[in-house]
Amino acid sequence: MSDDEDDDIEEYLDPELDPVGSTGGFELPGPLSVPGLITGLHFMAAALVLPVAWVSVQNGAYLQAGFYSVLAGLMVAAGVVVGRIAERRYD
Repeated sequence: MSDDEDDDIEEYLDPELDPVGSTGGFELPGPLSVPGLITGLHFMAAALVLPVAWVSVQNGAYLQAGFYSVLAGLMVAAGVVVGRIAERRYD
């Protein structure tokens, strides 16, 4: 590169000029938000797994019940983490 070319790196790192880094204006209507929606979906999926764990306990399949309980716990933990990432990205 020659000295007469514009190689100001700060201009290229400006977040206002970065079309990829900006969220665009994507908003959900009403009281919904993207982070809340993502976290809520993870929590609902975990809540749907818990009845299967309860049926497994009633049938005496304790190993299977433990598996489903751990799966529900991991889904809740993943929902919290992904919700925080989405909050930083979309808010």
